[in-house]
Amino acid sequence: MKKHYYTIGEVSNLLQIKPHIIRYWESEFPQLHPGKTRGGNRKYSQKDIDLLRAIADMLHNQRYTIQGARKKLRDSSRCDEQLGTQVESPKVLLKRKIAKELRNVRDLLRSS
Repeated sequence: MKKHYYTIGEVSNLLQIKPHIIRYWESEFPQLHPGKTRGGNRKYSQKDIDLLRAIADMLHNQRYTIQGARKKLRDSSRCDEQLGTQVESPKVLLKRKIAKELRNVRDLLRSS
């Protein structure tokens, strides 16, 4: 059964990101704002987890700086508001990137 909210420890284990990094990203990315319990513990929704995955992908795989990732998220959220679409998951972005690279390889092979 899927939970509605996760603790920072659960999110940390799930994403393999240390809790202090997650807390730091909360201060750097205004879109990332988990709720808190009465006791002050963070509670992360699936949307928060998806956003953390996207941030991790941009910083670690796509080699964005924090400032660059923040700008990309801000720009994509503006675009999404205008178009009424959802932000694509890192998995979908990776699939698109791989497909593009494969098309480039195919075109190179055809031209030789």
